[in-house]
Amino acid sequence: MGEKKRIKIEDKNLRVILDRLTGLRLLLDDIAQRKAELARDFWERAAELYGLDLKNKVYRVWFHTYEIEEV
Repeated sequence: MGEKKRIKIEDKNLRVILDRLTGLRLLLDDIAQRKAELARDFWERAAELYGLDLKNKVYRVWFHTYEIEEV
């Protein structure tokens, strides 16, 4: 089996683009994590306040009317 070819990135502009891309990826990961946490917090609180059965039923939330609907 041959060795995998590895290329060292020397071009400064390409390095800058890669650094920005990596930074954006980290930001998107953070946003996705926070969104998941907020969604979990929302549904836990809604279940507590309104007696939702999250384990056996499916619900949808209407953001523009602030309503929760059983699907």
